[in-house]
Amino acid sequence: MIVAAEAAIESDDESEGGEGSEVESDVGSEPSINQSPSKAARRPTPEPTPWTRIQRACLEFCIELLNQRIHNNEYDMALICGTAVLGVRPFGGGYRGPESYPPVLSAIIKIAHFMVVQRAEQISRPIDNDESLSPCSSPCDFEDSGYESNGESYNGTRPRHPNERRGHHRSSFEWVRKMMDGFIVRGSASPIQWMLDLRTYGLKIHYSTTVVGHVNWKDKYTLEYKAIRFSMDQFREMVHQLVESTRRALFEDVLFAQGREELPRVPWDVLFDDPTNGEVGWNFINDQRSRLPIDGRGWLSERIQSQSRLRDPFVRKDAAGGIDWERMRD
Repeated sequence: MIVAAEAAIESDDESEGGEGSEVESDVGSEPSINQSPSKAARRPTPEPTPWTRIQRACLEFCIELLNQRIHNNEYDMALICGTAVLGVRPFGGGYRGPESYPPVLSAIIKIAHFMVVQRAEQISRPIDNDESLSPCSSPCDFEDSGYESNGESYNGTRPRHPNERRGHHRSSFEWVRKMMDGFIVRGSASPIQWMLDLRTYGLKIHYSTTVVGHVNWKDKYTLEYKAIRFSMDQFREMVHQLVESTRRALFEDVLFAQGREELPRVPWDVLFDDPTNGEVGWNFINDQRSRLPIDGRGWLSERIQSQSRLRDPFVRKDAAGGIDWERMRD
């Protein structure tokens, strides 16, 4: 990766000032103001920009951070040291706790999965006119990538050239499976295994530890929750308003009733439930012991159709079938 970065810097120094206009013309792919939207829509989709050598080297470098095996100490692997740095709190000092560190590990593991897929695509599809930087061979050996060796590179290894293909060539799926078995799953003694174990341990601590309390009594009648302060009278008033607004929404917006007298009474004493019934779609209303005075599946529809004041909001003469389907969905 360092060699590729140095080559990119030298290339930028040589071409400095000579490619500015070309880059601007490539970037300016947005349709102009005077161009009609129809012409812009007919423009063919541009081909994806090919990866540069430093981008491929960066991906291979990240794969090599994953493609290692624990020998003596976990912190001999660079990626484990990187996760230790991420364990430091960005603000306030100290280290992340079990409630904030496992999500960081989950993000690294998920990105590692994406990198494996991208790397498998590149290995299975040779790149023209470039050398593939040779990765290490433990625990996942990339020697069967479809390239022959020819010549020596800067560190004495023999790079592989895409123009000289071997007879056997793995598919991208085979490479994904090989890399997943090599350093992404447990049992591979890789950095990902260390992260998976640490994440499981952190989640266990998170779910078995009492959460820090945020409720505090300031005095006999005042309650504090974080930065919110209210008295018990204010709390009762809030609950009372919530119950009233919920009852109004249930009666007027859902059941189209002005009060309890317009609704059938629910016989709470003769309702039964079977907690052992795990059938999908089953509920206590389907219990044979429960006896309701009406059939709830068609009661609301029949109620709306039987009263003109309830039926009129759903009627729309210029709509198909004379029904306001948008209102029906609402």
